[in-house]
Amino acid sequence: MYKLPRRSPRRKIHKVWNYLLSFFLAYCLVSFAGSFFNLYKMNQELAGMQEQIAKLDVKNTELRKSISRVQSDEYVEMIAREQLGLVKRNETLIITTDSAKKPGVWKVDMEEGGSKSSRVTD
Repeated sequence: MYKLPRRSPRRKIHKVWNYLLSFFLAYCLVSFAGSFFNLYKMNQELAGMQEQIAKLDVKNTELRKSISRVQSDEYVEMIAREQLGLVKRNETLIITTDSAKKPGVWKVDMEEGGSKSSRVTD
């Protein structure tokens, strides 16, 4: 009868170590790939948030300009004239019904007998 050659115990241990090393390397590869994918997603989110911050900074600047404009005396006077119909001294409020002319506040120079008039607001 023919006998199969016996494998040495050293060779079995060497094979087990090869399997363990291969498993460890595969585990590290999968683990690093997952970490790099998460890092990529976080970088994408960071870029989106930075873009959103830039847009909000622009909007914030516009709103600050708008606030300073609204708090100015010229704006308050314009609103008082257009929406409330208030006039200054020596001015007369004339409301036109002609569709060609825009209704609004017209300045009538009372010192010259009311012969000269000019539109105050557009």
